[in-house]
Amino acid sequence: MELVDIMPTLMEFCGEEVPAGIHGRSLMPVLTGRAPLDHHREYVRCEYYNALPSRGEPTYGTMVRDRRFKLAVYHGHDLGELFDLERDPGEFENLWENPEYASVRFDLMKRSFDALAFAVDLGPPRRRE
Repeated sequence: MELVDIMPTLMEFCGEEVPAGIHGRSLMPVLTGRAPLDHHREYVRCEYYNALPSRGEPTYGTMVRDRRFKLAVYHGHDLGELFDLERDPGEFENLWENPEYASVRFDLMKRSFDALAFAVDLGPPRRRE
């Protein structure tokens, strides 16, 4: 679930129409049992600030997780974490530098980057003249 899913959920619960341009989706189908939880999203993504406070400088991080893998990237540093949650649900084995998981790492980074790009506010509709 993304934080942006809460507003459309509350609006649907109140019988209001969700405005165009809202990136979230209502959780009402999941909450009312009309759809299973895994129907809602293929992956989740979050952003966080001051992810590595021990480095002494603010660090920006992003995380993307699908049903099997979790990737955390610490931007501005050559650091990250990649976990295979089927094999390692406790997240003890960091696969970030494992060449066997390079394609998984790339795919998750691309998903995260695409999600960021698609979340941009496009502004008002363009006028046709």
